[in-house]
Amino acid sequence: MKVPRLPYPFIVISILELFTLFAYIIPFVEKNNLYIWDMVGHYYLADYYKTTLWPRFVGWNPHFFGGFPQGQFYPPLFHWLVGGIGQLTGTFWAFKLLTVIGLLLPPFAFLYFVRKLGFNDKESALAVLFMFLPMIYGFHGGGFESTFNIGLVTQGFSISILFFYLGAFISSLRNKRFISSSIFFVLLALSHFYSTFAGIVAAFVILSTFSFTQTQFAKDYFITSFKHACLSLALLSFWLIPFIVNLPFISSSYISGELQPISSVTFFLLLISIIVIAKNQDNRAFLALVIALVFLLLYVLESVLTKYLPIQLYRFSLYPSIFISVPVGILAVYLTGKTISKYFGPFIEKIKISINEEKIYPYLSVFFVGLTLFLLFSVRIFNVANPVGTFDMKLNLPLEFDFSSGRVLTNPIQSDTGGLNPMYHIASHQVAWNGAEEVGGLFVESTPNAGYIQHIKREIDPRAASWGIPTSYITENKDVLLPYHAKYLGISYILTNIDPTYFESIFGRLYYWYIDTNSVFGIYRLIHIADNNVFEVLDYQPVKVNGDWRDEQFGWFFDDQRISKLITPDDVPSVVGSKNVTVTVLRKEPERIELFINSMSLVPIHIKIPYYSNWNAYVNGVKTQIYKVPVNMMLVYGSGVVELRYEPTVSDYLGMF
Repeated sequence: MKVPRLPYPFIVISILELFTLFAYIIPFVEKNNLYIWDMVGHYYLADYYKTTLWPRFVGWNPHFFGGFPQGQFYPPLFHWLVGGIGQLTGTFWAFKLLTVIGLLLPPFAFLYFVRKLGFNDKESALAVLFMFLPMIYGFHGGGFESTFNIGLVTQGFSISILFFYLGAFISSLRNKRFISSSIFFVLLALSHFYSTFAGIVAAFVILSTFSFTQTQFAKDYFITSFKHACLSLALLSFWLIPFIVNLPFISSSYISGELQPISSVTFFLLLISIIVIAKNQDNRAFLALVIALVFLLLYVLESVLTKYLPIQLYRFSLYPSIFISVPVGILAVYLTGKTISKYFGPFIEKIKISINEEKIYPYLSVFFVGLTLFLLFSVRIFNVANPVGTFDMKLNLPLEFDFSSGRVLTNPIQSDTGGLNPMYHIASHQVAWNGAEEVGGLFVESTPNAGYIQHIKREIDPRAASWGIPTSYITENKDVLLPYHAKYLGISYILTNIDPTYFESIFGRLYYWYIDTNSVFGIYRLIHIADNNVFEVLDYQPVKVNGDWRDEQFGWFFDDQRISKLITPDDVPSVVGSKNVTVTVLRKEPERIELFINSMSLVPIHIKIPYYSNWNAYVNGVKTQIYKVPVNMMLVYGSGVVELRYEPTVSDYLGMF
């Protein structure tokens, strides 16, 4: 009976997909509640797109940091797609669907890339297999462990787009058609920053290698690449231009000292790649190796990069191992051919069977199946990815909670014996899902206030988790400062597992509710510390300062002699309010707020929402100036009806144009 002839890549990819399905996807779909670490934050953003923002890419989210422009400083494609699909399926299942697609696509993307490099069937099959192994080995970044155990779903989702882009870029250099590569680049840029950086580096290496090895076409390669870059930037401008214009409003995000050491697997693959180049002098192997070496250079420069650049270097751990794996396909086929000729050639010749693809196909098919299964289950030993996720934690605020009376600061503390508290992200997002405004949040790069907010958490308890941005040292006057910090950020409640007696020593007599969370890290209470409103009339004139605004804010934040009054870099009107002037909230929506100020004359109104270029203020229908006050908040002078609107800016219109 004639054996059906299936392409070798089809055999390998089928096994990889079945392995992924049973080892990861089925447990993930059946049991994961999407609450594990960063995943719950991505889940919330996707849900906010579904319920509020979609089909817009960028909009104001009031539920974290006092408010932030969602989708502006963190690539929004994954969340936006989930929000769109969620209109039909609900966010929960749409999120799982996109995550599953991100888990299944990498082998196909790897195959597309190596095929464009010129790999044949056997080379492609082995290259895809070895490129897939780092995905399950345990490298941080876009691998399965970081997707399931840390929740880095957007980076995992971007891996496939990265290799589809690189394959399309190679194709564009050869056929001078760059539309598809430009579209893939835009999708990549809207998916994840680190994969975008990887794509730019890899594309530059590809362009350079092609130009040096095929000098007669170098000019055409550079012209095509220039056109590709121009079209990509034009297509991306709707998001990129506002991003660049608004860069002063972000916090620099980095995690120092978390780049993984170079693993023995990476060293092994690196050695194989060098052997391939020495034996075969294969430009395809050389290209992939150079790309990998550029990323390995990050390890050498770790101490410099983590000190001066706002990046999380551990996110690059996966990329060099994938690129180093590309040449393995070439070497494996080379060695297999030599082995067959050396050991089996005489025997086959003796029985007069010619060595051709038809005759040897069944044996090679068995070889590919056996090698794939052996490597998968061997590497799986080192993988600790848990697709089931965390245990189900639910948090419901008390029915009598007044959402309009101030914000909530969640501050779950880990135990003295160590170990991160999984409630750290879960609690804050459950508070937001309950309709309240939470002062903290996951996407720290999206607001200039993230450092201040994380510092307040450490003021309350030094054990509070802090990552992504630098925080200042804890000052001796922290207990004096804390009431002011809570006031200026509109914090009325603190959700924590800390003993409430600490807060009583600072705020006096208070009341609290017990919150049921099934957490193993102690009893949680929602503690009412003060009545700090988000909108407040000032009975004094803010103090004008002339120094650098960031430095002035920072100094003021820690000075218990100055913090009782707001400061401003602007020339403000010489009028004050009084304690008799009240603020009534007529309308409060994410991007439109109406207040009534019961005063016949202008009074200063402290708007405890982060200052951002899209906000405009109107007093009785007439546009008025917004002044800056700490920490990165707004001050408006008005009476009667005061309205705040989140509206498109010139940069938004320019990007759309």
